[in-house]
Amino acid sequence: MTSDGLPPDAASAPRPLLRSPWLWAAVFGVVVLTGLKTCSGKRLVPLDKISAVPAFTLVDQAGRPFGSEDLKGHVWVASFIFTTCSTVCPRLSDANAELQRRFAAENLDARLVSFTVDPEMDRPALLTSYAQRYGADPARWTFLTTADGGTAALYELIAKGFQLAMGERAADSAGAVDISHSTKLVLVDADGFIRYYFDSSEDQLAIIVAYARELGIEAAEAAREEAAR
Repeated sequence: MTSDGLPPDAASAPRPLLRSPWLWAAVFGVVVLTGLKTCSGKRLVPLDKISAVPAFTLVDQAGRPFGSEDLKGHVWVASFIFTTCSTVCPRLSDANAELQRRFAAENLDARLVSFTVDPEMDRPALLTSYAQRYGADPARWTFLTTADGGTAALYELIAKGFQLAMGERAADSAGAVDISHSTKLVLVDADGFIRYYFDSSEDQLAIIVAYARELGIEAAEAAREEAAR
């Protein structure tokens, strides 16, 4: 897994360019997007199970415990933000708001989970205000922080569980908080396996919705088969 969250290149090639995960991620996106535009109604390119998200329990915007057990059986999209971020986080949160709208419009049982990377500042009350700013439906979109404001367990979950780069909390010369973190949207299936890392572009949002639909169908089929045994 690369430091920015893209899955490693599974193909070998004699030239270094063809070993680049960025190249293959771009090719994958083009292929899937083309398929969405020209092969409506057909099955999408299958996504491998990259790794399982470790079990976790944090605190949601209402101050209640919330974790991986609450997400079992649901396809979900993870993102990483902090409320005082004025650069990439508003764009990520706008993307989540758009995904929420599309999930609801298609009646998809898919969830959104935004992890703060600044739990010291982002306590539940502040996350509630932030959620309201973006029109978050608490039944679909959850914001998570740590119970005690600590960062160790959360940063370990991000770095080792989601396999994403995570920087330290710092302040710039003006005193504004700056935290380097991933801007990826992480698609997780109903069994808790990471399936792919997307960006927040319009084209990628369309792909996320299509895969959320597909993975939801797979999960429902698996549940029916299990019940029939």
